[in-house]
Amino acid sequence: PASAAAAAAVSRLDPRRIAVARFENRTGDPSLDLVEKMVTEWVTEGISNVGIDVVPSDTVYEVPAPAGSVAGPAPRETTRALAERTGAGIVVSGAFHLRSDSVEFQSQVVDVATGRLVKALEPASSARTDPMPAIDSMRRQVRDVVFARVEDRGENQITAESRPPKYEAYREYLLGNEAFEVDYAASERHFRRALEIDPDYVSPRVSIASGYWNQGRREEAAREIAPLLARRDSLSPFWRRFLRGWEAQLAGRPEATLEAVR
Repeated sequence: PASAAAAAAVSRLDPRRIAVARFENRTGDPSLDLVEKMVTEWVTEGISNVGIDVVPSDTVYEVPAPAGSVAGPAPRETTRALAERTGAGIVVSGAFHLRSDSVEFQSQVVDVATGRLVKALEPASSARTDPMPAIDSMRRQVRDVVFARVEDRGENQITAESRPPKYEAYREYLLGNEAFEVDYAASERHFRRALEIDPDYVSPRVSIASGYWNQGRREEAAREIAPLLARRDSLSPFWRRFLRGWEAQLAGRPEATLEAVR
């Protein structure tokens, strides 16, 4: 029965759906714990920007707690467990560690249904004080490998590159996310600091607007989104679609909002 259940789980995996697992912090430095989420989110966005079906990073982090367990950090899933939970046939996993004054990232792409390694990526490293260049290198490598694996449209479909945000801005954004829906004022302070550090960073501005919207402050949400609508042509395909959803939401058209977000 166990073998039959395992075979059934594998048969439900979509070979064109990707999941980016939580990267493991092997540095021994808890101050770099946020980097784990940064690389998972940024690699996920890189895949979504070329129109590939990728599991949202929030879903990756929503690991169901084992029955009877006490509250605490979400357990780390195996590659197979993540694939079976999300239906992803391909999983990207990796880790990072310290090498002198640098942070080095290593990653691999695995076909879970067959258990075969699709690609071991080239290690990427950058300064410990600014790991974003290495994280962006991981994003580009994963994007190219995954695109070649699941798409037939050719390399020329990879367009509209996203510039990685500045490291300290990304940290503030993630801290704002932790406070979101718990303390909107605190989360907005972090998002505003992120924008002070990196004024072109899209995510914190969208999050500020979302916070306003959730609090019923619709006019303030519209004002926050307006600058992004004005420069949408310079944004990635992902953000252009996302802003299409905001336009529909502001116009009171929920079906169009849902379609754009999907």
